[in-house]
Amino acid sequence: MEQQHKVFPLLLLLVFQVLFVASQTDSGDFTALSSLIQSWKNKPLNWVGSDPCGSDWDGIRCSNSRITELKLPSLKLEGQLSSAIQSLSELETLDISYNAGMTGIIPREIGNLKNLNSLALSGCGFSGPIPDSIGSLKNLTFLALNSNKLTGNIPRSLGNLANLDWLDLDKNQLAGPIPVSNDKGQPGLDMLLKAQHIDLGNNKLLGPIPTKLFNSSMHLKHVLFDHNQLTGGIPSTLSLVSTVEVVYLSHNELEGSLPDLTGLNSLTVVDLSDNYFNSSIIPSWVSSPSLPDLTTVILKDNKLSGTLNLSSGYRSSLQLIDLQNNGITDLVMGNQKLNFDLRLAQNRICLENGVSEESYCKVPQTIPPYSTPSNGCSPPSCSNDQIASPNCKCAFPYSGNLSSRAFSFSNYSNTSYYKEIEQTLIDAFQKQNIPVDSVSLSNPINVSSTDNFQLTLNVFPSQTDRFNTTGVSTAAFVLSNQLYKPPEFFSPYVFIGFTYGYY
Repeated sequence: MEQQHKVFPLLLLLVFQVLFVASQTDSGDFTALSSLIQSWKNKPLNWVGSDPCGSDWDGIRCSNSRITELKLPSLKLEGQLSSAIQSLSELETLDISYNAGMTGIIPREIGNLKNLNSLALSGCGFSGPIPDSIGSLKNLTFLALNSNKLTGNIPRSLGNLANLDWLDLDKNQLAGPIPVSNDKGQPGLDMLLKAQHIDLGNNKLLGPIPTKLFNSSMHLKHVLFDHNQLTGGIPSTLSLVSTVEVVYLSHNELEGSLPDLTGLNSLTVVDLSDNYFNSSIIPSWVSSPSLPDLTTVILKDNKLSGTLNLSSGYRSSLQLIDLQNNGITDLVMGNQKLNFDLRLAQNRICLENGVSEESYCKVPQTIPPYSTPSNGCSPPSCSNDQIASPNCKCAFPYSGNLSSRAFSFSNYSNTSYYKEIEQTLIDAFQKQNIPVDSVSLSNPINVSSTDNFQLTLNVFPSQTDRFNTTGVSTAAFVLSNQLYKPPEFFSPYVFIGFTYGYY
């Protein structure tokens, strides 16, 4: 009997050891995750048991039994992001984009995730202010909070994100000025020296663009401040940022003379439309060969006047100059022949006899329809909401709106542009080992509220008629985290995924 009493504790210890070894998830992480997702709806079906790491829960990745990644875009999740998120202290990636049912505030405790390098909450229903604590995430390189209902000012603390490469706050309800650092030691966006992309468009930002915002130490490529209520002129310091490729400041209340952008040798797209610029001289950089990569200049809907002089030549890369609805009185061509799209409709010059019938005085026609053609096969007749892929297979594709924030082509009838986007998308999915059969693009439109060029994207699964949860989330992650690199004429882009209900 005594021997049995000695054996029992040993057996009990052995059982606990087996259970401990069997579970590959840190107990603290599991407790935190359980608290976080307790009230969520539509959780992935394989989220059962108590071992997310060992059971390969969809969207969850681990390292050394600690949860390091939550990749959950486009999974129809509903709920809130609670303060429990702070206890997942080894988290490096948090992406719950394209879940419109994720609402409430972004908790300030998110600033305790010191290892976080990617935070993507695009296309959700979050409201309230951006927490100052996000500025504590020193390792953060990617921050996408676009397409939510966020309010309040842009936190100064974002200027502390010294490693940030991508900042997207587009399509919210943010107000107030653009914050820059000051002599009181307070940070601002001028300190984001590593950032290549800053998108503050489609908000309610007020006041001037600060002169201090730009400096020669920056690596900015995309300056997107369109559709706000910004006033004053464009600071001359913008010309200090030699890396800038896209300047998109349309639909504001900017005024004065057009800026001198001569030194921005990497510039590809400039859109300053729908402001109050009143220059009587159209600057030479608009067409000059001195900016070899500049393809698109959009200055329509301003108060520009005087002469557009193209007699000294123009660069071969030029595709579009749009000066519609201004006060241009004369066009000087010299011996030049137009081989780009020039738009001068609704200018005084187009009211003159003999000029009004010129092609550049015509209002541009609407975008012609496009849909990816079949790859040399006969499209089948599909049922049950299925769609025929370009490879003529009926399936339930993962879909969404793919939009260029500053597209640099105007010949929409040239289908080679679409084909290049399609091929680069396929390449991106294959590079990430995602089982994709094909992609299709359709319904090209210019969205009037944002001026984005938008396409409907369908991503078709390979060797099956539908994606599983992992397939959807990984495909969405490629787009939400900008792993897809589009052709230059479509860059930068934004994607908003649709609800997928065919698991």
